[in-house]
Amino acid sequence: MINKIGVSRKRKNGIHKKKGNAPKMRPLELDTKVPGSSKYRVKIAILVERGISVFGGTEEFEGWLSQRNMSLGDQKPVNLLSTRSGVAIVEDALAAMEFGNVL
Repeated sequence: MINKIGVSRKRKNGIHKKKGNAPKMRPLELDTKVPGSSKYRVKIAILVERGISVFGGTEEFEGWLSQRNMSLGDQKPVNLLSTRSGVAIVEDALAAMEFGNVL
């Protein structure tokens, strides 16, 4: 599972065909999803290292990532990792656990 975090390469073409032959350009969409960026990958790598450290092993961390968590809005942490804000929420949860909070 950890190897699959952030490697989604789904990209939108950005062009819609309109009636006729000329393509119509889609307006620029500002999206917080950045799974292809190097900054995102670095953040995820750091998060994974921190998670393994907090949980004491890869299997334990993967287990936490895949279980619903009430403190995260009853969502699975892995589902939050597709946006910058979601990554920040998971980072905050790991930081809280480092200081002894139970999440």
